[in-house]
Formats: sequence, structure tokens, C-alpha cells
Amino acid sequence: MEYASVKIGDKKTTKKIYYREKLKPHEKVSLWISRLIIWAVIAIMMFPVAWVVGASMAPGDAFFSGSIFPQHMTFQNYKDVLR
Repeated sequence: MEYASVKIGDKKTTKKIYYREKLKPHEKVSLWISRLIIWAVIAIMMFPVAWVVGASMAPGDAFFSGSIFPQHMTFQNYKDVLR
């Protein structure tokens, strides 16, 4: 571990310098694959949430409609619940 002198204002302090090892090519590939898998899982987990929000904004009984978001959005269902 190395130390470096740094001047901050009028004071001179010593700070530790940390070096990180560079990733090997197979580690980079593994990291990117794991990131892609994580993002795919997040997208899959958010699909039902988007479906429920879209169905709650649809007029009437449109929970089993063919699309995620309705063509005509309304907040009437929220108004009915809050009464």
C-alpha cells in the first residue's frame, strides 16, 4: 500500500492510495452476462406490476383485456374506491 501527500488548503495530509486489479477478459464477460440476467429478471418481475396498474386505469371490467395499458385511461376506479 502506498501513501501520497495531498495539500488541502494550507494543510498537507497523507492519504492511502488503493489500487484495484483490472478485470480479466473472462471476468468482464461473466460480469456483463450476470448484469443482463439481473436486468431481464427485473423486467420480468415488473411486468405484472405494469399490468395491474394498467388494468386499474381501464374503464369498467377490463382486467383481462388483451393489452397492458388501455387505449382510454381513466381514474374513475380510483374515485370509486376513495368514496
